[in-house]
Amino acid sequence: MQRYIASRVLYGIVTLTALTLVVFILGRLSGDPRNVLLPIDAGPEVFAAAGKAYGLDRPLPVQYLLFLKNLLYGNLGNSIAMGRPVLDIVVARIPATLQLASASFAIALVIGVPIGILAAVRRGGRLDWFGRTFAVLGQSVPVFWLGIVLSLVLGVRLHLLPTSGYGEIKHFILPAFCMGWFTTAALMRLVRSGMVDALESEYIKMAKIKGVPPMQITLIHGLKNGALPAVTMAGWQFATLLGGSLVTETVFAWPGIGLLAWNALRWRDFPLLQGVVLFIGIGFVVLDLAVDILYAYLDPRIRYG
Repeated sequence: MQRYIASRVLYGIVTLTALTLVVFILGRLSGDPRNVLLPIDAGPEVFAAAGKAYGLDRPLPVQYLLFLKNLLYGNLGNSIAMGRPVLDIVVARIPATLQLASASFAIALVIGVPIGILAAVRRGGRLDWFGRTFAVLGQSVPVFWLGIVLSLVLGVRLHLLPTSGYGEIKHFILPAFCMGWFTTAALMRLVRSGMVDALESEYIKMAKIKGVPPMQITLIHGLKNGALPAVTMAGWQFATLLGGSLVTETVFAWPGIGLLAWNALRWRDFPLLQGVVLFIGIGFVVLDLAVDILYAYLDPRIRYG
């Protein structure tokens, strides 16, 4: 087990290193940020001074090495647009995204998992039909369209819920539902599919012959093995939610990581964009490691394979 965990940690380090290189290169393909930040009539002296201040006058390989060096010391640099340390800006946005991601994921778990289980147990019935229909709609309806429609109907027309803002419970309802829409449908579909396969397996038939109670068969034997694909997907989906949904946070003006990433991209704020993407990447790697360990616990063949 320790060897398996060590290999996954090494894989995560390599992934993060590759991520820093990709983000560094892609961030500079859009052009020099000085063209956006400085006035149109800025002279060569001002242009050169800004480049020296932010290290933009050096060759790209040197800029990347300096970026890695500062990263090792915990220094993500200062935001070009805001003039504040990137780490402080990102940390200030984490609570809003963490709260919204947790609420969205809780909605997905509370709705998706039970309906997926019941749809598998009563497959072919009305609940199964409803679950499959919802899964198709949840994975095909665009999140931005859903957010706009809900804002228009529940916010603008009926005045039931606010369409923006942060702080109170009522502000969470619309963005949390929109962020959890796809995850709920995906969890429901995978749990149902996995449970159907598990309930038709030979060991489940043997448990029924031995007289094991149906509830125990479904929730212990069936769910433990049938939920393996859903566990992997749930980990990735929570990492995505934790990274902040750019679309949802933009539609509802939610002050989280997703909206910060969009603003950093619009401003060509390379240090800020790198800091946001690094935070999201670290979240993906950590949650991926947690999912791999949980997956190996649920299925010992993984760690011995």
